[in-house]
Amino acid sequence: MTDQEFVEAFETCRLPNDQFHHRDHLRLAWIYLGRYGASTAAVRIAESIRRYASHHGASAKYHETVTIAWLHLVAESARRCPGSSFDQLLQASPELVDKNTLHQYYSPELLASETARIHFVPPDRKALPEKKIPDSLRALLAHLIDYAGLFPPAALTWPEVARNYARYLASPEGWMLNRLVLPARLVDAQLPSAWRVTLLVEDEPGPLPPRIETLETKAARRLSLPTYCEAPLAEINGAFAKIRTGGLTPHAIPPSEEIADFLHSAAARSIPFKATAGLHHPIRSFRPLTYSPDSPHAVMHGFINVFVAAAFAWLGAEQRILVDILNESDASAFQFLDGEMLCRGMGLGTAQIAEARRDFAHSFGSCSFEEPIADLKELGWLP
Repeated sequence: MTDQEFVEAFETCRLPNDQFHHRDHLRLAWIYLGRYGASTAAVRIAESIRRYASHHGASAKYHETVTIAWLHLVAESARRCPGSSFDQLLQASPELVDKNTLHQYYSPELLASETARIHFVPPDRKALPEKKIPDSLRALLAHLIDYAGLFPPAALTWPEVARNYARYLASPEGWMLNRLVLPARLVDAQLPSAWRVTLLVEDEPGPLPPRIETLETKAARRLSLPTYCEAPLAEINGAFAKIRTGGLTPHAIPPSEEIADFLHSAAARSIPFKATAGLHHPIRSFRPLTYSPDSPHAVMHGFINVFVAAAFAWLGAEQRILVDILNESDASAFQFLDGEMLCRGMGLGTAQIAEARRDFAHSFGSCSFEEPIADLKELGWLP
């Protein structure tokens, strides 16, 4: 029975009760993790097994803690064996087949409790394996997002944005946050000294408070601080570049070939850049462009696609390779490991990614910090 046939038989409850054993539970967990990522897989497997048990008159046998704990253990084994088949996974992690493995984490008394049956409870013997962020992914995501909540489509008020930035800095994902994007009218806003700001200006702004680190303009020259210029590369003089990767309408989204040309040319000229607009999601996908119920939809570029392509561009990849990376819509094509990142048979070392981020692909502006984080968690790439 293929994976698809197995899942359909299970989810429609056509699979006989006497044909669903521990190994089948592990297989379902492995399939769901691959399809949906850790967060959604946990919800989906709990719902599916609960429904299956109820259909077969065995609702009392469903055990939430056992279900989710095994999902954790399968996920950890899958992280150690990326790209493996289910049979290969079991060969590499034979402890999964042994039901007693769970007793390394839980006492029999806790598993026998009604609370553990109804709700997931943490182990009382030793902690379940926690997801470790591979160093290649951490190198790609570190200080990647400039928070631009004042701007469309979010267009929040300044008090809301200030509260959000403070909250994001203090969050477990604060290491991904970069500068706060502010318009020139807020140059004198009272901010904590530790906040880092990039200021949008039309021309030289004059004396600035020390928390403002960079400037952004449509002019093509460096101003008094390091400057990101939304101008043709050939015209930029002594400054960084800025590329617009999306917008509020489908026509505002540049084709992959245009972005690839920008990355290839900027890398060849050693001009660092930041991106802005349209990079709310990690992987290229069809999405609404605003938060309005009647929002137009279009294929949006993914920030993983853009910054992986940028890293390859920095290391001299051909433009056609960059186009392929930008057009990739399958998240599983990107494998982040300790020491390297793999993409369709090509690889980048963690040190190479860190170099590209430091010297070339600086950041991207987004009116949402929460959407990118939620999507990365949905993919199972963040804990």
